[in-house]
Amino acid sequence: MEPGNIEALFGLALSRGNQFRFEEALGVYRRAIELAPGSFSLQNNIGFMLTCLGRYDEADRHFRQALQFSPDLDVAKKMLGMSELRRGHFRQDWMLYEARKAGGAAHGYFEYDNAGMAR
Repeated sequence: MEPGNIEALFGLALSRGNQFRFEEALGVYRRAIELAPGSFSLQNNIGFMLTCLGRYDEADRHFRQALQFSPDLDVAKKMLGMSELRRGHFRQDWMLYEARKAGGAAHGYFEYDNAGMAR
């Protein structure tokens, strides 16, 4: 595999994730994101791997980054909503759910304050 081949890295990371080798997948995704820092799909997948590893705060940062690149990315909105539920922030989760269902105010993307709470 060529070190700069983003498609090959993406495929390898997907394969590792499908094998429940989340740390390895995360490492490969991190190598890939160096080559394509503006990739919403890589940011989203990094967030998903971090969620699988229980690193929720770090995962949320990547889901928010994915939404900056692609405001209509439903899977990232869903993962942030689930994160709000884990924290017991039911109001924020409901807002994210309603925005996703309705197509979303401001493209379904909420601004977040410094504590990561939806406004």
